[in-house]
Amino acid sequence: MPSAIDLHPILPLPRETARVLLEAYDFEKALLRSLRLAQARPADCLPTAGHLLARLAREFGLGSGRVLVERYRDVSGEVRRHYRAVVAGT
Repeated sequence: MPSAIDLHPILPLPRETARVLLEAYDFEKALLRSLRLAQARPADCLPTAGHLLARLAREFGLGSGRVLVERYRDVSGEVRRHYRAVVAGT
């Protein structure tokens, strides 16, 4: 089965936009899965400090919780930028 990026010719997105959005989806899906496992309940927000945040950062191979939060903000910003470009044409 082809990957979603291989289906690009039938998608109305530039290849780079599709790549960024797919990588962001994979990152956030993995983050939510880790949060659910760590909290033993559905995750609805990323912790902002403490041992849980540090543990999640280690699971992602990141040096600290601060780095994880920065990565999350970067990924979210990229998704917003591409979303606005596709939906709003800006």
